[in-house]
Amino acid sequence: MNAILLKALVDQQKQQAQRDRYAQAFNALEADYRKAVEDAYGLKSADEWLGEGIPERAAEILTSQILSAFGNTRVNQGRAKTRNMEPALVQLLRSQGFKDAFQGAREAEMQIPTGNNIEATLNFFDRVRAMGGIPRNAQEQPKQTDIQEIRSIAEKYGY
Repeated sequence: MNAILLKALVDQQKQQAQRDRYAQAFNALEADYRKAVEDAYGLKSADEWLGEGIPERAAEILTSQILSAFGNTRVNQGRAKTRNMEPALVQLLRSQGFKDAFQGAREAEMQIPTGNNIEATLNFFDRVRAMGGIPRNAQEQPKQTDIQEIRSIAEKYGY
């Protein structure tokens, strides 16, 4: 009985480590995309894009295209990253480890936005986060006191 409980505890720790690893990868991908949008369109935050109307977006797109034509590297790199996000998303969501770690991975894979649709991609990150229960900060692990409590209970009952 003790070995079974110990194995279950070890398996739970492995699953949590896997969830943390893939949550960090997802968060890094989202952070890269948000930074690319900010660089490409001169925004302070990528969330500004979601709150803007058509005239503001058109002005930012036009400004971005003009800066790109004059060879602004920050804008060019940001625009390139936003256009090339889809393959990275597909690779992460199709990985077996991600599917094992998060429940909504298969459904999320079917909803990957195609093309360079910034609004859809930003909303996609939020939907996947909600479907899979992915924390914004993957370091949201049990507190050290929780781990000590588990160990003391295990020692108390001889596990």
